[in-house]
Amino acid sequence: METAFQSFMTGLVRTGIIDLKRLVELFSTNPAKIFNLQGRGVVKAGSKADLTILNLEQSFKISAGDFRSKSVNCPFIGWEGQGVVEYTIVGGKVVYRRQ
Repeated sequence: METAFQSFMTGLVRTGIIDLKRLVELFSTNPAKIFNLQGRGVVKAGSKADLTILNLEQSFKISAGDFRSKSVNCPFIGWEGQGVVEYTIVGGKVVYRRQ
């Protein structure tokens, strides 16, 4: 999951298979609808402040040493990806900030 957005951004959006709006729908809007999470998956007044702020122009090399999870098996290790997470905000509080 740690490389999911970057993998799809690079493999689908950058190649023109889907656009960025569709990728955002697939990662936020649609899961919120499927799980009936009211006030989630959208950015608007009154909704929960659960956001991920990305630098879509920043590229990076996927390395198992950078993973936050315990799992290090990933088919994308060594791959150059596009789109770096700068901040993750949950309930209005910053829970991750890129160093």
